[in-house]
Amino acid sequence: MADLSGWQGLLDEGETILWQGRPDKGIRWFDGDFTSTIMGVVMVCFALFWMFKAAQADTLMWVFGFLFLIVGARQTIAGNIVPAYIRSRTWYTLTDRRAIIATDIPVRGRRLTTVPITPETEITLEAGTPAPSSSARRPAPCVAARPFCLSPRRNRSCG
Repeated sequence: MADLSGWQGLLDEGETILWQGRPDKGIRWFDGDFTSTIMGVVMVCFALFWMFKAAQADTLMWVFGFLFLIVGARQTIAGNIVPAYIRSRTWYTLTDRRAIIATDIPVRGRRLTTVPITPETEITLEAGTPAPSSSARRPAPCVAARPFCLSPRRNRSCG
């Protein structure tokens, strides 16, 4: 049985915690949007080259390079670093009645997403390292919170 401290007021009467876990916190350089990351790095390098050469020529053309620098940095960070940060601030709980996904991200605040477990809900245990999934970024409508997977029977594909 899991530690119930901090769950007062969140669990229903008689609800029991069956499992709690957290996703891998590390940066997955090759599992994420690797192509986008490479393009972002190329764009950052080009922007720095542009800005350096334009500044040497004593023109204000270096300002245009700044736009590419920002876009390239965003591409580089958004593909792998931001999802890793979100995973590091995510907790999963499986009770006898529902699955709970808790996130605590500074800009967004604390959020709880719950998925009720009904007789139509299929739960499977998947051993090993999970494959990359877009649901790690957004848990609804199908919760692929590894190592458990919840999906309606009418749509068995999960993750």
